[in-house]
Order: sequence, then C-alpha cells, then structure tokens
Amino acid sequence: VRVAAVMSVAWAPSTLEMYGAGLLLFHAICNARSIPEPSRAPASSELLCVFLAKLPGSYSISALTNYLAGIQAWHHLYWLPWHLDSTQQQLMVRGAAAMLFRLDVEQPPSLRITRAKRPPLTIAILSRVRTHLDLSVSLDAAVYACATALLHGIARSGEFTVTKLSAFNPQLYVTISNVRRGVTDQDSNSVTIIHLPRTKSAPNGKDVYWGKQLDDTDPDDALANHEAVNCPQPNEHPFTYEVLNRSGCINCRLLTEDAFIRRFQAASKGAGITDNYSNHCFRIGGTLEYLLQSLPFEVVKVKGRWLSDAFCLY
Repeated sequence: VRVAAVMSVAWAPSTLEMYGAGLLLFHAICNARSIPEPSRAPASSELLCVFLAKLPGSYSISALTNYLAGIQAWHHLYWLPWHLDSTQQQLMVRGAAAMLFRLDVEQPPSLRITRAKRPPLTIAILSRVRTHLDLSVSLDAAVYACATALLHGIARSGEFTVTKLSAFNPQLYVTISNVRRGVTDQDSNSVTIIHLPRTKSAPNGKDVYWGKQLDDTDPDDALANHEAVNCPQPNEHPFTYEVLNRSGCINCRLLTEDAFIRRFQAASKGAGITDNYSNHCFRIGGTLEYLLQSLPFEVVKVKGRWLSDAFCLY
C-alpha cells in the first residue's frame, strides 16, 4: 500500500482525473461484456484491443490514447504485467485514428469529434484586440497583461490563470513574488522571468521568459499597467484584478480561464475578428511569431517547453 501511495504521486492530479475516466469507461465496457473481475487485471491483449475498438466514433484519438495510458498506469501501480506490446498498441491506435477520420468526414462540422487546427493568435491580431479593451478598467488590464505574457512567453493559459476562484494555491500557481524583471541573460539582454512553482512535467517548476517588445503588445508595459490599475500584492496571483461587490466595496478576484477567454473573445469580436480564438491559440501564436523571427526550431521548442514536435504542425 505504501509503495502504491508513493507511485501515485508521480502523476499530476489532472492526469489522475483523466486516467480515472478511462478506467471507469474500461470497467463499463467490461461490465457490458460480462468480463469477470479477475480477467480485467491483468488485462489480456485481446481485451485491451476490444476496449480500443469500442471507442472510435465516440471519443477523440487524444482521449483514446489517454484512457489507454490510464489503464496501463493502473497495471504498473499494482505491479501487474502489461500484455499489449508496443506494436499492437501502435497498430490499434493508428487503426482507430483512421476509422475516426472516416466516420468524421461523413458528419457535419458541428458533430465532428476531431478538432480542426486552431488558428495562431499573432502579434497583429493581439494589437487589434487591444483597441477594444479599456486598459484603465480592472478586468481589461488583467486580461491584456495575461494575453501578452501568454503570447510572448509561449505559455499555457492554465499557467497564468486558475480553473476556478477557489483553486488558488501559491505552491502550485504563480504569484507576484515569482516575477523577476531586468534579469540579464547570457547575451546581455534584459528579460522578464515568471517562475512557475510546479508543472505536470516539472514538479520543481519552470521559467517562462520574454524580452522587451518594441510594439504595443509588450508584456512588460502591459504588466506594469495592470499592476498600477489592480495593485496585486506579493502573495497574490499576478493577474488578480479588482471588482466592486454589492456593498460597493472593492474585492480582489482571481483571473479564471473562463473569464479571461470570454472577455478576450468579446474584444476580438468588437475588433471585427471572425476567428474564435481559444486559450491554446496564444501558445501557438507565440510559437509561430518566434519561428517567423528565424529562431531555430530547437530554440523555440525549448522556450515553449514543448515535449514533442507537435508544434511543427503550426
């Protein structure tokens, strides 16, 4: 039990939640086929292939891959042999992907499971959106500062926002005290660094950084304006903003992912932009901008903390 408890903390809570969904689905399929409990763990390669074959048409390939990884992690956690070899696994996933593509092309766009490539949010687009934000208003100042940091830092939206108002934990999320300005890099350039206390792939944290930008999307200027408007304290989330409560008193509120993207999309529509930008578009856009500046692929990969070459698609 102690060994299992230690091994279980190797995965981030969000990963465990996703793996749990895969296990629940696995047991539901086993129940529907009257598979007895002892035959589910360790699962035979035939049973695992049956599980994979059931998913195309209802789940994306990303979900399918993650669910299978959850079942494999469950086996490893309890020291059970894993009978699906890598060749079988690759063939089943590739086959499921091909089947899903064929099913999807027959569906109208609104019913398709596979997602179209998301558009990159570029510096030019961000500059247009800025004209439809009032940077003297608390929420707009926080949203724009966060947007510029995401783009130029090639950061994930969940690293600079919170999932819900009650989710903030300074051991997991950034605070103003994690922001360092005027740091000199190895080429004697002045950069701003935001240290992430913890990420899924780096329990000891990682740095997001950027240099001075010579346009109106400069994150240093946007962050300075946000701090002047909202006055976040050293132990608070860097994109905390002020709101008036029903009594007319000022309260501080965390910038949630939902509040961030809703306000950004509203300003985007106001600027006449038809693309519906999601949270991930900032990271894609930042990657593209640096590549267009002739930075080598490997440098951009390191800066964006990409664990694979998936960013090359953009």
